Amino acid sequence: MRAVLVDPQRSTIAVETVQDPVPGPGQLLVRVRAAGLNRADLAVRAGGYRVGTGRSVAAPSRPLRAGAELAGEVVAVGPGVADFAVGDAVMAQGSGYAELATVEALLAMPKPSALSWEEAGALPVGLLTMHDALVTNGRWRPGETVLVNAVTSGVGVLCAQLALHLGAPLVLGTSTSPTKWEALRGAAGLDDERFVPVTPHDVAAQARVRTDDRGIDVIIDNVGAAAIATSLEAAAILGRIVQVGRLGGKHGTLDLDELARKRVSLIGVTFRTRTTEERLTVKRAAWGDLADAVAAGVLRPPVHATFPLEQAEAAQEALARNEHVGKLVLTP
Repeated sequence: MRAVLVDPQRSTIAVETVQDPVPGPGQLLVRVRAAGLNRADLAVRAGGYRVGTGRSVAAPSRPLRAGAELAGEVVAVGPGVADFAVGDAVMAQGSGYAELATVEALLAMPKPSALSWEEAGALPVGLLTMHDALVTNGRWRPGETVLVNAVTSGVGVLCAQLALHLGAPLVLGTSTSPTKWEALRGAAGLDDERFVPVTPHDVAAQARVRTDDRGIDVIIDNVGAAAIATSLEAAAILGRIVQVGRLGGKHGTLDLDELARKRVSLIGVTFRTRTTEERLTVKRAAWGDLADAVAAGVLRPPVHATFPLEQAEAAQEALARNEHVGKLVLTP
């Protein structure tokens, strides 16, 4: 089969012919129909994606299969699989830059007919990440307000959709580009008066004005260093800032006195240090809450563009330019 291999030591990717994978115990072999691109893909390629569940961490050093999510058809099942059969349409986290991929059956989700292959292939990472960030770690509760930094990113759009679906009375979303805001108008669920796009410069002021000076309860930060100060300024007393992405840098400065005064919780989340059991807990929580909304098409990522597998490098270059709204997708 053809697969994209990434070499972190050289910061390169290439389409190569490799041996077909074989599903092990508890695994599915999936013929990939679509695979979403994610910022972590760029970090893996650059050798800066440090992994490990113990005290020590390291960047991967060998060529490895690229990608983090996919959708496709089950073509074989490993020993012990009971929930899926050959021919089932599924979506899951996994190395999707390939014609075939193995995924853990327990972590797979059935692909709803309401979603295209491209939408399904671009959904798993954002759906699981944002439910875990907003509901589990952010401890969002009915009646609480939400701020999504970098709302036009793939995970950002899904977070705004999710917060509105759950009933948040106000969802602020930041972007530096009014053009991107316009592109969001066609995204599922965002034509709602509760959703308010704002600039990063104006977000703290808008948070105060729109909450009667109370501030925002849960802030999902997909930006990092460039947004940490304004996120803290926009936060309510007892607010939660959940740090997801670092598009704006890894190292920032925040006012620890303000953090203490507001009693704000600053929480970091990632999948790379989670065990399979922890990933299963995340998947069960998200799918239990959101399966019906996904099936109804309420939660669906806008797909900005698709690329054939042979153009994986061009797709990653487009991802790095950050000119898109929503997701970029490979179609093997």
